[in-house]
Amino acid sequence: LRLPATPKPPSPATHEPVNSPPKSPRPATNRKRACAPKNRQSHTWPLDDAQTGTAATAADTTGAVNATALPLTGTSGATWHTGDVFSPDVQLDGKTGYLTTSSKALDLTGSFTLDAWVNPTALGGAVLAQNGSADAGLTLYAGSNGWVFALNTGAGTANSYDTITGGTVQLSAWTHLTVSYDTGNHVMSLYVDDVYVANGNHTAPTTGATGDFVIGYDGTRSFTGQIAQVQAWNGTALSPVQPYTP
Repeated sequence: LRLPATPKPPSPATHEPVNSPPKSPRPATNRKRACAPKNRQSHTWPLDDAQTGTAATAADTTGAVNATALPLTGTSGATWHTGDVFSPDVQLDGKTGYLTTSSKALDLTGSFTLDAWVNPTALGGAVLAQNGSADAGLTLYAGSNGWVFALNTGAGTANSYDTITGGTVQLSAWTHLTVSYDTGNHVMSLYVDDVYVANGNHTAPTTGATGDFVIGYDGTRSFTGQIAQVQAWNGTALSPVQPYTP
């Protein structure tokens, strides 16, 4: 299969790799975390807090270091799952399952980066979102024509988005997703398995959506499958130079 030519990515921000030991026994693989630039507010949700049962809570392991920690609260449709590439990870049922913070994780008026590992078993589900008062300020979901990254043109008070789509959604397969927005050149970017697949223009709103950050639901789309290693950075647009590799 010959892949189409991909757009040239913007120059990544300068950053230093940080290696972290696993919290619990894992398969014998070389795992590296994507790295946060110094003095940038960042959050990491490994989603490996327990082995069984409902994912009622999940820790933010880097928020306490350089930002206010934002632990997640899960619903009954979010459960811990083991025995896969990431073990444990969180499994969402596509109905009621999601995890949410108590406040915003991203400043959508500036640059930011999001990164996650996902294993979808159905199309249409939202991996990541940040709520607005009526509509999501940001959403990343598995569309029928590829992965979709959308940014609200306002504060999430209306259904108005700048949207880019790229890559192919592979069901029942782990995929590494990275999205970013660079306020300096007004470019939103999408990477699928570390390949730069789409970009587009977006002018950050004066007031961005400031609702809760949500894993697995954007107000209309519920994710079905597994999610692991979600990370967020404020103030910088990164490319996946140093991804967390299973």
